[in-house]
Amino acid sequence: MKKTFFRSSLSTWIIIILLILFLAMGIYCLIGISGWYNRAISTIFIIIVLFWLFQILWDRISITDEYIYTPSDLLFKFEKIQYETKIYFKDIKVCNVVKSINDSKNQPIRNLALSSKVQKDYLEFTLKDGSKERICINGYSYSSRLKILELINARIDKMDNQ
Repeated sequence: MKKTFFRSSLSTWIIIILLILFLAMGIYCLIGISGWYNRAISTIFIIIVLFWLFQILWDRISITDEYIYTPSDLLFKFEKIQYETKIYFKDIKVCNVVKSINDSKNQPIRNLALSSKVQKDYLEFTLKDGSKERICINGYSYSSRLKILELINARIDKMDNQ
């Protein structure tokens, strides 16, 4: 059984609605404005808004019976917060929620933006070999976070009993 969680917090939905409004505004300007220069700017604006919208909808956490998976975010290497992560439940020793200003590999984010200095919430998995893996859970609602933790703990318990 595979369960997938998408970002679902109120702030995420507000951003999605704003992006859709900006997209509609860009399409309106593309249709209603004459001149190649204005149309080119409107087209570039639409492409940027679509990329941001796709980025938000791309982020997800998938939980199967065997592993937990999240894709890498679609940002440049120096801006990345989440790298592709696949963790098998049989390898997990402990799961904790931690806050950090680093990325999912516990490396500093080299972006100059102020948002890169804000603490982010991560699920931190301590594996049986002593290494640690992280999955960013910013943008997920409180109830989604609880469901994710319940599923993970149930899968870990199931693997420990086998």
